[in-house]
Amino acid sequence: MFNVEKLRKRPQHFLRFTGLTVSQFEGLLSQLRKAYPHFHAQRLARPTRQRQVGGGANFRLALPDRTLLVLIFLRLYLTNDLLGYLFGLDASNISCNLRLLLPLLEQRLPVPVQPRRHLAGKPPAGERRRKIGSLDELFKQYPELREVIVDATEQPIHRPQHKTKRKHRYSGKKKRHTRKVQMAVVSNGLIWQVSKSVGGRTHDLTLFHRSGVERRLPDDWGIAADKGYTGLAKHYPRRQVELPKKASKHHPLTVSEKRRNRRLAKRRIVVEHVISRVKKYQVMGSKYRHQEDQYDQVCRTVCGLVNLRTQERLAQVAA
Repeated sequence: MFNVEKLRKRPQHFLRFTGLTVSQFEGLLSQLRKAYPHFHAQRLARPTRQRQVGGGANFRLALPDRTLLVLIFLRLYLTNDLLGYLFGLDASNISCNLRLLLPLLEQRLPVPVQPRRHLAGKPPAGERRRKIGSLDELFKQYPELREVIVDATEQPIHRPQHKTKRKHRYSGKKKRHTRKVQMAVVSNGLIWQVSKSVGGRTHDLTLFHRSGVERRLPDDWGIAADKGYTGLAKHYPRRQVELPKKASKHHPLTVSEKRRNRRLAKRRIVVEHVISRVKKYQVMGSKYRHQEDQYDQVCRTVCGLVNLRTQERLAQVAA
């Protein structure tokens, strides 16, 4: 049966199965242990609970093993039945642990900033949600940053049964039904903002307007994007927007335009690498099997895990 003690003895397997090193897991676990008592008491005292506080069965696994379970789910995206065999639980227990611990992980991880109307639940009293993307934190830690790179990515989903949902989620680019999110990344690799997910039919430029990225940026910050955002500069004439130059049948690219495209591609490769790190978590890289109303929370949690590792790498470079 899987547990933290056994897996800790194999650091390489720990990293492959969870996406975190043993030291990173221990640091995250210490934060969860501090926040869990208040989080658990708040859950038991919710108005919709039918049992009195203290009623109901206790969890069979300790918090470290439950955290390991959630991380393996995000990294490998195993079925609940297989996770049940690995941890000695029923599939319903697996669902219960995922439903309860994902919000706690989201609170303690450096998750990207969300559009104002799509913020998750408030953090406990006296605590502040760890938002790596707040501009104040970015200015203090990395004053040299002056550009944000945006890109959208799609993930396959099951074909919806409802006709209207099928139409809204069908992506003409991927030729299948997808969910699309936009990530705004700064040049050091930190995910600053992730948008609310939309159906694959939504255009990248429309998703950019809805995300509110431009309104949050200072006036002296620039925006870099790919050809999917053609026309962005016309909508924001006061903002420095860099897009690759498109060639046409009668107007091929000049040598200077090709050089400019290559320079822009070298800067934009950062967001491609970040999306690749996000998709290494199979819950974001394979076909999404779960309910769509949980998609945004799962996406934010995975982005927080990616930011956690990026922060440590930047700290090592600075040291």
